[in-house]
Amino acid sequence: MGDLGIGETALVAHDYGVSVAQELLARDPGRITRTALLNGGLYADLHRPILMQRLLHSRVGPLLARLTDEKRFTVNLRSVLGRPVPDEVLHDMWTSVAHENGHHLAPRLLRYIDDRRVHFDRWTGSLERYEGPLLFVWGPEDPVSGAHVLERLRRRRPGAAFAVLTGVGHYPQVEAPEETAEALAAFLTDQDSAGRSHVMS
Repeated sequence: MGDLGIGETALVAHDYGVSVAQELLARDPGRITRTALLNGGLYADLHRPILMQRLLHSRVGPLLARLTDEKRFTVNLRSVLGRPVPDEVLHDMWTSVAHENGHHLAPRLLRYIDDRRVHFDRWTGSLERYEGPLLFVWGPEDPVSGAHVLERLRRRRPGAAFAVLTGVGHYPQVEAPEETAEALAAFLTDQDSAGRSHVMS
């Protein structure tokens, strides 16, 4: 951020990105003017990886990653969705992941599971102490970080705003793009948005 000349900024993060967001909040919370977080493993003890994630995170991970093709990728992706997503969208996601064999890096990427345990106190503390406006855009049908994470967030951050997307799973921005955009746009432009909570269906 320093190299890019970014001073104060709003922060929006999803999935793996929530760990990056929590570290940014730990390092320099005063720089972050407001934070919006979408489904991600904010609490390591609540993380429920699907079978494929557990396998990729094991010793057989590198071999399994090389055997993964678009069909396997799509099947596993659909298992964390709550709403139907067009095949062409999933194809685009696969194309992005597989660019220059990027899907081979999945086992290394999944080290974030270990990072979240190692930095549990630091990252949990940064989230729970953050004093700026805070929004959670959440798909409760996500088996990895859905309703069970949302329940704790409501207890630990009762003053935050919540946009709960009915019937949505792990990818709010893909499963419910209009509702997600609406919630984010309202939050990022509203100077008095903290504490609002609503369910979007």
